[in-house]
Amino acid sequence: MSEAAKVAEMLAGARRDRQAVDPYPDLGRDDAAQARDLGVKARVAAGETVLGARIGFTSRAKRAAGGVDEPVSGTLTSGMLAPYGR
Repeated sequence: MSEAAKVAEMLAGARRDRQAVDPYPDLGRDDAAQARDLGVKARVAAGETVLGARIGFTSRAKRAAGGVDEPVSGTLTSGMLAPYGR
């Protein structure tokens, strides 16, 4: 099993069990992107639908505070939405 697959599986379990996970600092950018993509594929396979994209760390100040050098993006699925007002 690839490192990305291990991370995707760990995150899926944490989401299912509603448990926090420790940071994963040694994960490279490519493995992180692959883990993200595997997570989205698993969500879609479980019946969620892709709704659009999400973007974070769009300002220089937020990137500096978060220790990232460029904006990050991902996929938004139906299971990621919270009810209005919550």
